[in-house]
Amino acid sequence: EGASYIELGNVGEALDSYEKAMGYGAFNGNNSRDYAIALAYDGQYDKAEKMLNEAESLGLSEGSGAYTRGEILFAKGEYDAALKEFMDCIQQQDDPYMSMRAYLMANKVHRQENDLSESRNVLMEGINKLPIREQPAIMEELVQTDIDLAEKTGQSWYQREAIDYLDKIIANGWAGYTDYDTLTVLHQKQGNLKK
Repeated sequence: EGASYIELGNVGEALDSYEKAMGYGAFNGNNSRDYAIALAYDGQYDKAEKMLNEAESLGLSEGSGAYTRGEILFAKGEYDAALKEFMDCIQQQDDPYMSMRAYLMANKVHRQENDLSESRNVLMEGINKLPIREQPAIMEELVQTDIDLAEKTGQSWYQREAIDYLDKIIANGWAGYTDYDTLTVLHQKQGNLKK
């Protein structure tokens, strides 16, 4: 439950959820990892570091530890150091789900630094290396990055690539309403009104 609140940007609810779970004694390395991340986004960096240490003592994997350090550093605004930790997590390859999260956060770092080209590169690597079940969120981000690059550079091939990825998202049953909307707009921009 706490991780869902973090995804929605509701750090206060996430912290409440993790603190309740701690009260029930229902904590493991993964809960501690995500609680440390929530603490970091709440500005409680020292407490986040302590929780990360506790998570590691509870058996948190090296990759998850690197990911958590990356999130704490990102929350502090230390983007270069955060990126290094996310890339370390990816290199560990001990959990495809954590690697997927690390690719998304590496993308976020590059976007924070307005480097859409590197953002695209890291997302493409994620698509090429991750199992299919971990690709939907990566593809969604890649579509947006391609759209942004097309706008920034004026190169329409980025739009065509975004269309290809949206077609894959739809074919795999991962699409939501906004994906169809985006696909329609992209086809219009490409002059494919029949699509």
